[in-house]
Amino acid sequence: MAAWSEDPDVSAASIDRLQVLLVRFARYLDSCGVDSLTDLTAATCTQWVHAPVRSGSPPAASTMHARRHTIRATLRTLRALNVDAADPTIDIELPARGGLSVRPLSNTEIDMCRLASFTPTASSLKRPAAWALAEATATTGDLTTVTGNNINIDEAHVTIRFGSTRTATARTVAATEWGATILQQRRDEIEPTGRLCYDGNKPGGSDAAQAATCGLLRSVLHVTGLSADPTVRPGSIRLWRINCEFASSGSLEHAARIAGARSLDAVARQVDHDWQQQ
Repeated sequence: MAAWSEDPDVSAASIDRLQVLLVRFARYLDSCGVDSLTDLTAATCTQWVHAPVRSGSPPAASTMHARRHTIRATLRTLRALNVDAADPTIDIELPARGGLSVRPLSNTEIDMCRLASFTPTASSLKRPAAWALAEATATTGDLTTVTGNNINIDEAHVTIRFGSTRTATARTVAATEWGATILQQRRDEIEPTGRLCYDGNKPGGSDAAQAATCGLLRSVLHVTGLSADPTVRPGSIRLWRINCEFASSGSLEHAARIAGARSLDAVARQVDHDWQQQ
């Protein structure tokens, strides 16, 4: 846990999830009489990866993938700490995670959601600000950490400086025209070091913080009825902007920089672009 907390490539949210699963894995190993992570066998790992969940039901594909990832991440960290810990999970084959793909919102849907982001009883612009940041490609982790100091306002445009996270590289992105107005107003509501979207007491990037800020976006999708579409999720907002940037520039590299992507292939899949055929 200490090694993960000192690794800049592992987010706080990832550490929280890994810790929960690692504790469960340790308890399972204890019940099996396994005393050391260096004594793992493929059979023991396979049994835990496929073990029923607390309700007694078989684990979902995503759960099995998360369990296997936890074992691999743990053993990889041990090896980095010079502990001889072989990985017996290499031959554990799992079904695809499955799940529906996420589609980008349309321009009409974005306009509708901008209006729906305001509520008559709201005492601040926190929810519209969350939507404005998502339009600027903010990830769920970004939403929990952006402060007034991350917003730069000049005569030409408003930009947001995003830090590096597990899922995106550091980048500076211009707000949309609508978002620029909202972010200026929201910045005036808070202290320079105050967070735009999250005012709770949990660390930025934690599961609790991400759940709170993601809830702001989900509430807008719910009000507009878009949440009834299983392919519409908070990530659909970010994907809308990435698609817009690619369509206007024709450059996959530009879209990747805006998104903070570490892989051009991943962005190509998001914008449905087969670069190998170009």
